[in-house]
Amino acid sequence: MKFRKFAIILIFILIISACEPKEGSEGLSTPVTETTPTATEAPMAARVNGTGILLSDYQTEMQRYQAALAELGIEEEAADSSKAVLDELINLALLVNAAMAQNYTVDDGMLEERINQLAEESGGMEALRSWMSDNAYDEQSFRETLRKWMAATWMQGQIISAVPTTAEQVHARQILVKSENEANAVLRQLQAGTSFETLAYQYDPLTGGELGWFPRTYLLQPAVEEAA
Repeated sequence: MKFRKFAIILIFILIISACEPKEGSEGLSTPVTETTPTATEAPMAARVNGTGILLSDYQTEMQRYQAALAELGIEEEAADSSKAVLDELINLALLVNAAMAQNYTVDDGMLEERINQLAEESGGMEALRSWMSDNAYDEQSFRETLRKWMAATWMQGQIISAVPTTAEQVHARQILVKSENEANAVLRQLQAGTSFETLAYQYDPLTGGELGWFPRTYLLQPAVEEAA
């Protein structure tokens, strides 16, 4: 009996020692960390400078585009339609991004005002909602699209206003010759008082060396442009 009790006590001691951490084992246990699952990104048709164009938006726009072609009786290859729609969405994204870069935003007040204007032009809010339904818009998608187009239209105006309406131009003629000696001979005639136009017609009876009017950076020969 004493031996049996001793064996039980020994086993109990071994169990306790097995449960105690061993020397130098502190910090070796793998910590349990909780991770928050991230939402899966919606499928994209394209990305423009980091801005994604949703595949669902592209598909819906394709439906509108093809419906418009069908209504007009126009047949177009699917690849051409796809390119036209994607190009439009990309251009829209570029303009919206440019407007945002200039700190331009369409606030809710501006959006509501524009919606009311469209409703008035359409014959009332019900008429506008009917048009939205016919063109695969719900209220949210219509508001989002309208907000983008308002920003894009503003940006287009900024770009257009920055383009000059006039440019420095020159009206020029040229005389083309085959050798430097011939060019020097022409130069001597010009220095002697012969009209450039007269000489030009001698070398080019059809056009007289006419280059027309052109601004800077138009000609493919920088040296000729600089001389002009």
